[in-house]
Amino acid sequence: MLSGHVGQGYASVASLWEIAIKHRLGKLNIDMPLQRMPDSLQASGLAILPITIGHVLTAAQPEPPTRDPFDRLLLAQCQVEDL
Repeated sequence: MLSGHVGQGYASVASLWEIAIKHRLGKLNIDMPLQRMPDSLQASGLAILPITIGHVLTAAQPEPPTRDPFDRLLLAQCQVEDL
């Protein structure tokens, strides 16, 4: 679990992954190269939350309230990290 995260903002690697997929498919236009997005998020005060084995296992059980795999992973990250 993350320590000292009260008041800290986070951006999940899962969100960056989904943005990259939607951009590649032409469903999302972004104003910067994808490679610069993590640095931009961190510069704005957000920490990048990696995907861990614990997040993946939590996303699998029990059945989450959404079928979207990215939403499932985000919910699992919030649960595991107490966010």
